[in-house]
Amino acid sequence: MFLRRAASGIAAAAGLTLMIAGCAGGDSGDTGDDQDDGPVTIEFWSMPFGGHTEEDVAAYVDEFNESQDDIVVELTGLQWADGRDKIIQAVGAGTGPDVFIMAPVNQDFLSSGSLASLDDLGYTPEDVDPFLDIIEAAAGYDGEVYGVPIGYYTNVLYYNATVLEQYGFDGPPETWDELKEAAATITTESAAAGDPVMGFQIKGMDDHLNAINHTWANFFYQAGGEQLIDDLTKANADSQSGREALEYLRSFVEEGITTPGPSAKGGFIDGTVAMFTFQQLHLPEIEASTLEDEWGLAPMPEGPDTASSYTDGEFLVANAASEELEAAGTFMKWMTSPEQGVRYMEKAPLFAYELDKVSDDVREQVEGLIEADPNRGALLEQLQRASLSNIVAERYAQAARWEAQKQYIVAAINGDMSIDDALAAIDAAVDEALEVASY
Repeated sequence: MFLRRAASGIAAAAGLTLMIAGCAGGDSGDTGDDQDDGPVTIEFWSMPFGGHTEEDVAAYVDEFNESQDDIVVELTGLQWADGRDKIIQAVGAGTGPDVFIMAPVNQDFLSSGSLASLDDLGYTPEDVDPFLDIIEAAAGYDGEVYGVPIGYYTNVLYYNATVLEQYGFDGPPETWDELKEAAATITTESAAAGDPVMGFQIKGMDDHLNAINHTWANFFYQAGGEQLIDDLTKANADSQSGREALEYLRSFVEEGITTPGPSAKGGFIDGTVAMFTFQQLHLPEIEASTLEDEWGLAPMPEGPDTASSYTDGEFLVANAASEELEAAGTFMKWMTSPEQGVRYMEKAPLFAYELDKVSDDVREQVEGLIEADPNRGALLEQLQRASLSNIVAERYAQAARWEAQKQYIVAAINGDMSIDDALAAIDAAVDEALEVASY
């Protein structure tokens, strides 16, 4: 189901040094007979996940603590701006928490043996089987699985149904050709009418530059692109698929369909952008906005090869250095159970389990939520289209890839750099990072 490679030693990235000896958590106490002295204490470091706030996460931890007497979870709340770095530094120094959140699962941690496998945490095959197969790609390595999903995110098409209908389209586009045709018609005819609406904004060419990594991956995958080749040792943006995807995106700017600069999300809310692609992150803000037009989410328009899109998730993982792996596994099972997954859908509309492998009650609740909100159905449909091989490949040299793509994809779309030079520069940066990391 996913590509497997043997670990080749400690990862050089971030200076990660695993200290297996010693206790990862705080005042965990001893194991064995001393457990009768009181509950086991484990440390949990978490950024807000799936649209939740830090207070929401704290409430879940409190609920778990109140539900039983054997384990006490101490929460340290982090923010996404620097939370990843704090976790890397703490785990590398041997002082990290027992359980923490990762999005995505970090390949350096996997390669260096810093994470406990689900088997070591007390999971059985029966515990893992109900999860969507994506778990093996997103958290699998060398035949084991090392994390459980709090939730997934996948890119879909945000579309303004009112605007599409106004310009003669009875639904969202389903192919690249239809996307470009609809976007060109809306941009051109709305401008001629004196009420300009951008038919399609390239997310990442606006006020959210980092989003270009999502947008680029969407179209690269749909053109048949593979991030890494040669057993995950060689970058592959500089390929026919890469050129086809980048030429397509660039054509929106060259032909005046898209003007880089205006915010995709902001323009969508104020009615000046008809379509853009991104994960479900913006749903709460758009739903709470003053946008009166009918709008929705649709699966990604299909490209020359596939209809997949950038997909990954937020995972709970356990520190291999923890002396309380059984307690860590118990907490992780509670936090990621199907019952909790239904609750998370209130703010994060994706469900991490196969519906035919959960209880009738949970399945009925999920199906009810999807029926009440078709946007959830579009997200779940898109999630099933994920490119599992690219989910694996994205973990390798991700920081270098994302920094290079922000620089060179944007330059190529704007016409400030040739497509061939941009793709070659991305591959050079990723190949260098791969060589340094020596996965």
